[in-house]
Amino acid sequence: MILHYALLGRINPLIFLFAAGSLSLIATGASAEPSISGVQVSEEVRHGSAVTISGKGFGHKPSPAPVFVDYVEETYEYGKRIAVYSNFRDGDIIQPTSENPESLWGAATSALPVRYDNEGENARHKFDEARYHFFGENSWLGRPVVYGGPDGWSTPDNNPQIYVSWWVKVDYNSTYYWRINPIELNGQFRAGEPVTLDGAVAGDYVGKDDDGLLNFVFPGNINSNRLTGKVIEGIESKASTVFPESPRSGSGYGFESPGTKYIRIWDEPNSKGIRSSLSMTDYYVSSAENLSYGTGKIYQRREMEPKIWHHFEVEIDTERGLIRSWFNGEMGGVGEFDPRAAFEEGLSPTIALIGNNGKQDKLQNLYVSEIYMDSSVQRVVVGDAPRYENLFHYEVQRPIGWNSGQVEFVLNLGSLDTSSGLYVYVFDENGVPNQEGFALCASVNCPSPPEPIKLQVN
Repeated sequence: MILHYALLGRINPLIFLFAAGSLSLIATGASAEPSISGVQVSEEVRHGSAVTISGKGFGHKPSPAPVFVDYVEETYEYGKRIAVYSNFRDGDIIQPTSENPESLWGAATSALPVRYDNEGENARHKFDEARYHFFGENSWLGRPVVYGGPDGWSTPDNNPQIYVSWWVKVDYNSTYYWRINPIELNGQFRAGEPVTLDGAVAGDYVGKDDDGLLNFVFPGNINSNRLTGKVIEGIESKASTVFPESPRSGSGYGFESPGTKYIRIWDEPNSKGIRSSLSMTDYYVSSAENLSYGTGKIYQRREMEPKIWHHFEVEIDTERGLIRSWFNGEMGGVGEFDPRAAFEEGLSPTIALIGNNGKQDKLQNLYVSEIYMDSSVQRVVVGDAPRYENLFHYEVQRPIGWNSGQVEFVLNLGSLDTSSGLYVYVFDENGVPNQEGFALCASVNCPSPPEPIKLQVN
């Protein structure tokens, strides 16, 4: 069974207009949005086809190809194909360069190692051959070697921008994931069973972890106000316990509330530059060395429905002091911070870690697919609507050539449906796309869906 991407929200055009306007005002020499005059496909519209876009306003891009596009089974570093993990088997550990010099990552957790996953049931779409499997509350990869050398920190000098796109699937919604010490425990809960709070069905029991804490998911409860002191009872097992009255400190008794970060972006390893994190509810950049510079923050609830793939995107521009983020295509807004927060003596923003960096997701399975990182916010997406503000679903493409009037890319269909209209969008150096999409099938016909089979029963 292949699980496909399901979007929980549409792009908010008002937020986008505000963001585009803010970027235009702040950027020096900003011009009109990009425009596309033609699209040529090398052959039929299929996954892997070469596509050439003609137009204007695409901007200069020093490296046409992104820093890397990591499909796990294969990775493209500045456009060059690397296949470090192509011989891995399901469950093999993804190691840092200190343990495997050929690794793509300068850092990785050892206590809760990240593993290679190629189980077909976890694939996001039919072209997805492998992905990263993170288990537990603090399992992550960090510091891409292609950008920062063996330890990941020797990044280029003062590239101000970074854009990262990645897909995530979880077993449980981290927004409502709780761990508690068992108090007045009677019986044994059954993993996966629904539970009640004071008699009303309120969530599910996940399991008992190695620390002896009980793990639950209580949808709709992001804080403890409606949980403390209530009796939890398993509907099937009839086991019961009481939700603690106070938070747990260290190894003491109490509860651990939801709190997870999915990516950290830093520009310097010794706490002298920016510190950026994207969590379940916000995305921020602050100065680690001098907090008086102020903090840029965006609030957006990122509730991941279990067993479904979700799309994350973040941008930072340290030169202009701007951040933006998207969750399932919906922009969270624009945050501003003092550009002096960035490390001034060289180095550039990079992925310090990506995965599951939390405290309470003890029994969580999290999968990450298709990590795209670039030192520019210029990019190409193909989506399902003729106007950007109406996009319901889009896929980030892999550019291989770029100048102000022409862009070449390798078509990534992902989970897009080729039987309906597909449209191309190009983002310029300010992160602003053309509002009017250009039909991908303008020069060739998109594949038609198969004819329905008619059965005649005599």
